[in-house]
Amino acid sequence: MANALPARTLLDYFRHAAESGKPDLLVSKVNGAWTPVPAQEFGRRTRAFGIGLTTLGVDHDDRVAILSENRPEWAMADFGTLGIGAITVPIYTTYLAPQVEYILRDCTAKVLVVSNEKELAKAMEARGRCPSLTHVVVVEGKVPNADGVLSFETVVRRGEEELKRSPGAWDERVAHVTPESHATVIYTSGTTGAPKGGVLSHGNFVSNVSTCSTFFDLDAATVGLSFLPLAHVFERMIDYVYFSRAATIAYAESIEKLADNFGEVRPHCFGSVPRVYDKIHARIHQNLESQSATKQRIFAWAVGAGKERLAFLAKGKPVPAGLALRYRIADRLVFSKIRARLGGRFRFCLSGGAPLSKEVAEFFWGAGVEVYEGYGLTETSPVLTCNRPGAWKLGSVGKAIPGVTLRIGEDGEVLAKGPNVMRGYWNKPEETKAVFDAEGWFRTGDVGVVDREGFLTLTDRKKELIINAYGKNIA
Repeated sequence: MANALPARTLLDYFRHAAESGKPDLLVSKVNGAWTPVPAQEFGRRTRAFGIGLTTLGVDHDDRVAILSENRPEWAMADFGTLGIGAITVPIYTTYLAPQVEYILRDCTAKVLVVSNEKELAKAMEARGRCPSLTHVVVVEGKVPNADGVLSFETVVRRGEEELKRSPGAWDERVAHVTPESHATVIYTSGTTGAPKGGVLSHGNFVSNVSTCSTFFDLDAATVGLSFLPLAHVFERMIDYVYFSRAATIAYAESIEKLADNFGEVRPHCFGSVPRVYDKIHARIHQNLESQSATKQRIFAWAVGAGKERLAFLAKGKPVPAGLALRYRIADRLVFSKIRARLGGRFRFCLSGGAPLSKEVAEFFWGAGVEVYEGYGLTETSPVLTCNRPGAWKLGSVGKAIPGVTLRIGEDGEVLAKGPNVMRGYWNKPEETKAVFDAEGWFRTGDVGVVDREGFLTLTDRKKELIINAYGKNIA
């Protein structure tokens, strides 16, 4: 695997991608057609947006919230914010106006970027009760004639004008951003009380990206499909990995249109939460019910062959010749069709956010769809452990990544230390103190065991949370 891109802050990933010269660094559907954003345009608009924010009064350590689905402007708003030393606060588009209001008030956001008129309506409903919020920036759709509401392009133009007057403004701002600078506040659900904002630094994220980017075969020719919300720390980190390789990021239209998007984009990889894999697994079996009895028997036979072969692969043993032949037949009749639905040039995918059932994992691996499961939390930027090529065990969430140390507490709780662990919760010192023990170990709230080979298996949760198909924690 390639070495990690040398980086001190997340802005090194932005610079690498923006200067890559790629004609299709970012891709999304615009008016029904997949439309590329060249690297040069991405860099220009991002820098201009960041400097445009300064004309709105955004300064170092101010908070800029983003209420948007995945799209190129999400990345531009994020890196633009980070480039001027400000802090990004992502918000799920599934949140209602009161939830949006709570986050805006708690982090005292100065600017809110919304993707469209639907999200703008939430912003306008909450705005009157958010005294710190001075501006709302709208990416697309009609911009109302209201004080402090302006379009994304207006901010970009203001930034371009400022850069003409002060060409070095962006570089001067970036020079003051350090690994210790706060990069983001990500709100995470808990079983009790109000949501808490985990504060992650540039160094937290860079440590995670630098390590995880070396596990997988990613380069500038890679196309990654991004559909888990960027408000989710897992997708955010994966996209930073793509930027560190100047890989193409294709933003899916929605979870509902994934089947179409797979065929249109033909991605090499993607990341998701278990419930999406569960949905794909269930859909395949539902479609099978309408097939003939003969096809159902062939499918069952193929799945059996896949699992039998997987048992040898998992132990690192050679597959017997007879079984290898049966698998080749099963692959031609069944598995190749499953992979074709993922676009035909798929290489691997990642799973995180909750434990992936062993049954579902065995099905995909048996079909030649390598799903590498990992584990982490918002508070750990997020990866603590990860299965990867050459070091995987189904049913586990992998080994601790380099730099991370795990310990199992007396009650079975997984405790962690590492450069990716957050500094604390936003303005919540007591809650911060509660998640660290006397020796500084972070309490994950999960129960697990580590086997002799170093693989972690989660067995229970101290806090009952559901991870839905969009990657959001629901108490």
